[in-house]
Amino acid sequence: MFIWPDAHGCPEELQGLKSQAIGAVVSQVEATAAAQAHLLNRAGLVGWLGAVGFENFAAREDWAGAVECRARSQEYCEMLLSGHILPSQNWLILHGDYGTGKSRLAASIIRAALESDWKKCYFRVWPQYLERLKASWHREKWENGGETQETEADIIRELQEGNLVVIDDLDKKPATDWTKSSLYTVLNHRYNAELPTILTFNHSPATTDPKAKDRLVLEEYIGRAVLDRVIGATYDIIKFDGPSYRSGVTLATK
Repeated sequence: MFIWPDAHGCPEELQGLKSQAIGAVVSQVEATAAAQAHLLNRAGLVGWLGAVGFENFAAREDWAGAVECRARSQEYCEMLLSGHILPSQNWLILHGDYGTGKSRLAASIIRAALESDWKKCYFRVWPQYLERLKASWHREKWENGGETQETEADIIRELQEGNLVVIDDLDKKPATDWTKSSLYTVLNHRYNAELPTILTFNHSPATTDPKAKDRLVLEEYIGRAVLDRVIGATYDIIKFDGPSYRSGVTLATK
């Protein structure tokens, strides 16, 4: 019986083997890109947030403070990832005008953590997160075809136990007793567990409420108990007071 050789070295065979090798490399690159996209999406870095980084937060001729905001945010990131921040004071507050890059730099920190192999890092916009919570009300946990329907407890636990989380736009909408209670549930757990947390606001933590001189503006949005914990756990408070990256206009908050 004649046995056909596995390889015979003809040009056609060599070309076929070369094509197979290229195909394997392409498949691996595509699989890696898909896994990275899934990781960023799960973290909440979708759309333009998936492409952020400290390197593309540019200096500005119309706002010299942009460089300082970037440097201090990057310092926090490097200190956190290297383990040189005290666990009892490992939070970061970014506050200031609309469109000045608070979300961009917060997302850059999340991305750097993911690239350093940190697990369970999340970027969550507070108004959207509240809508997600509402959608889960009265929902029971079930599994069907590998998909799990998340409950309110699942959603809360995500932000309670994430190794690093950003909660963006905390003072975007007027607060209710329910939103304050939800935020307390999340941040009190993180405070007690000494988990690093990044919060963004339009208002300064030190701004007094014009309607009540003995009260800070942020108390109206997050409550006094939460604000006290936030300030007590904070490593740095960075003010953003330049013109908007979107419109080029300074849209100062009161």
